[in-house]
Amino acid sequence: MCQQPSPSDPVQSLRRDTSITTPFPFCQKLFAVRLKDRYLARTFPVLLSYLLLATSPVCAQSLPSLGSTEQQQNAATTPSPMPEGYQKLQDMLSTLQHTSPLAPIVATQTIRVGDACPQLPLIHDRLRQLGYAPSPITESGAPPRLSDLDRLMIEQFQRDRGLETDGMIGKQTLRALNRQPAEIASTIAANLERLRPEAVTESSTQAPSESPPAPSSSPLVVEVNIPAYQLALFSEGHPLLTMPVIVGKPKTPTALFSAQITGVTFNPWWRVPTSIVREELIPQLRKNPHRAASHGMELLFRTGDSLLPQDILTTDWSTISPSFAPHIALRQRPGPHNPLGTLKFEMPNPHTIYLHDTSSPSLFEKTQRAFSHGCIRVREPIALARAILGGKERGWDTDDIRSAIASQKTRTIAVRPPVAIRTVYRTAWVDDKGRLQLREDLYGLDR
Repeated sequence: MCQQPSPSDPVQSLRRDTSITTPFPFCQKLFAVRLKDRYLARTFPVLLSYLLLATSPVCAQSLPSLGSTEQQQNAATTPSPMPEGYQKLQDMLSTLQHTSPLAPIVATQTIRVGDACPQLPLIHDRLRQLGYAPSPITESGAPPRLSDLDRLMIEQFQRDRGLETDGMIGKQTLRALNRQPAEIASTIAANLERLRPEAVTESSTQAPSESPPAPSSSPLVVEVNIPAYQLALFSEGHPLLTMPVIVGKPKTPTALFSAQITGVTFNPWWRVPTSIVREELIPQLRKNPHRAASHGMELLFRTGDSLLPQDILTTDWSTISPSFAPHIALRQRPGPHNPLGTLKFEMPNPHTIYLHDTSSPSLFEKTQRAFSHGCIRVREPIALARAILGGKERGWDTDDIRSAIASQKTRTIAVRPPVAIRTVYRTAWVDDKGRLQLREDLYGLDR
């Protein structure tokens, strides 16, 4: 739970200005003016330059490998950190660009199993167009009804769209079924732009490309896909585990960055960011300082380079306004109320983003999980710590980790070698079954 620097537009902090670096700059000028389509105009020069490079025996050796056929066939259902998914998305984009607009499916109320559903033939046709295999409708003369087999198919569609998996056709599911090919194509084009190693952006208002994982000698890579609310741990491109995460709210977004996990801290203290002190805690303390004290919060006043402890309960909060926040330091002792939970993964980064456990695990039951101030909360911190610390072979099996937590002592164990971590923003990808996965554009970066 943390706060990034507060720009006037928080989403702008996720955007950056990059420029094309192709070996043949003249290609950009020659072809960009001839192609009206914005995506093609910005992509074609890079692809052409790489094609020209590939014809050179010397230069071709320096081009990145896309992996073996076996590696491509073993791609995970979750988005892979390797570039294999790029071609699948391109193929899907090409298909959608040649797909006619869809007739809208209209329903005035939620459709449940057993309900009469005159729209069912159109729903089946829509799902068939999207790559699903609906069961045949029995001809009985009466309006068809939503069956248990239909429910299973709808649940799969809902999973593929990141929706609540209830097997019913409500407003969100109907909206997803009615999403037009042109709109989906635009989403895919935005994701392709971010995936390209040499992504071209024309101004700081464009979404950034994905950062490669931070250099590390460890075969492990942690990847957090923000719109999917999911963390995946890969070893040499193969998934070892995945788990739900909680990410930043649109007003306090999780940044796109790459870093290294250098340590795991058991029973961490929480040092409250100044922005949270100013915007949330001082107003709360002015009303009721007893709650903060009962939750293990400690107060210190800044005087030069020193921090002087103060009593939260005897401090006259009526004289302290939010603007005084830079002169206050608040920290919270380890315990059940500490928002970092029992484990924190140390990953120094310029955005002050933390990766940690949580004291509010019930939020993981939500489908949409943008609740934090920018930090990333993980559902299974012990499993992640075990994998990163080396497991039983290095003396950190599940029981060892639980024992360290139970000691209630604050302790940091170094991760050697450090493990690369990066956040990505993927709202579209193709899974290993060939199904298109779509997620909500949480921060508006697809526009």
